[in-house]
Amino acid sequence: MKNRLSSYRAAYLEATHGKTHDEMRRITKRFFFLIVRERGLSRVEEIIRTIRRAYLKKRGRRKVLLESAAALAPSRRNEISRLFGKDAIIREVVDSGILAGIKIIIDDELVVDASGKSILDRMLAPRIHS
Repeated sequence: MKNRLSSYRAAYLEATHGKTHDEMRRITKRFFFLIVRERGLSRVEEIIRTIRRAYLKKRGRRKVLLESAAALAPSRRNEISRLFGKDAIIREVVDSGILAGIKIIIDDELVVDASGKSILDRMLAPRIHS
């Protein structure tokens, strides 16, 4: 891959700014052909993540992912929605693998890990004494 991720992100956002849906589709298709041609396919997910993050930031929005062991009660979900505000894009995922509790991931970065799994992992981790 010849260019840095920030270069691809900036070029894509500039090329798609103010374009219609059809124009954006054509630009996106050409953009991914370019990435394939420059042997950047292994970094596609990272490129998409940086573009999405910049796109949302530019519009004053953020992506919030809530992972919990069971579906959140409507009152809890409403409380979390109020906390993050109307500009947050909130997605809830049920993952029984976390055992209990919740993980909150904002813009692809783990912010809170209050899951039962992480607590057990910390309790059972070998301790190194100096």
